[in-house]
Amino acid sequence: DELQIEDRAVRASFALSHAYLDEEAARAFALLSLWTGPNLPLGAAAALLDRAELAARRALDALLGAHLLTFGEPDRYRFHDLIAVYAAEQAEQSLDAGQRRDAIGRVVRWYLAGMTAAGAVLEPGNRRIELPPGTDFRDPLPDYDAAFTWCRRQRPNLVAAVELAAASGFDVEAWSIATMARTYYHRASQWSDWEATHETALAATIRLDDPFAEAWVRNNYGILRLRTRRRDEQRNVAAVL
Repeated sequence: DELQIEDRAVRASFALSHAYLDEEAARAFALLSLWTGPNLPLGAAAALLDRAELAARRALDALLGAHLLTFGEPDRYRFHDLIAVYAAEQAEQSLDAGQRRDAIGRVVRWYLAGMTAAGAVLEPGNRRIELPPGTDFRDPLPDYDAAFTWCRRQRPNLVAAVELAAASGFDVEAWSIATMARTYYHRASQWSDWEATHETALAATIRLDDPFAEAWVRNNYGILRLRTRRRDEQRNVAAVL
């Protein structure tokens, strides 16, 4: 509202572009604002929109053509910060609470399915999460390198998915994504992400009053503490020497 000079205004510019969208692209514009991560790959966007990837790509291409969405490397969609605010307004106006919740559920379950699939490749002997019905994940992860690369590219979004799930009432998905990500965090030495996701996950298991889930998360926390304490001890020894 504040970004305007005489007859030139940011809101009016966005509104003009939005007015030319067809119904499907306008729906996609509103739904995409529900995602709080830094970017979104096509598969996750398709889950959020509840569309096949081809149909989702058409809607996303329409937003790109209207300059309401950006597309960058590595193959990720994102809003400019100001456009994200405008898109969130459209979501509030055009989607009811149930539609918003369902969309968030779809995208966090996509990340749960993806992390579960990647974890099965990175460490086949680990216990797996039983996925909710209707969870769909189609990214190919044929070997260790592909699974590790998928996790590395999705790393900021994994943290966002856990936080969004917990904030939106999807506590099962929140703790499940975190626990499935533990193998990657361990192998990649991503200690801060491990701790951040498991803090959120632990609170989720307590809200659920699920002793099994809480024990799983606390066990992962114990592994993290062991690893980071050892690193601190090594640094202290090196400093003395």
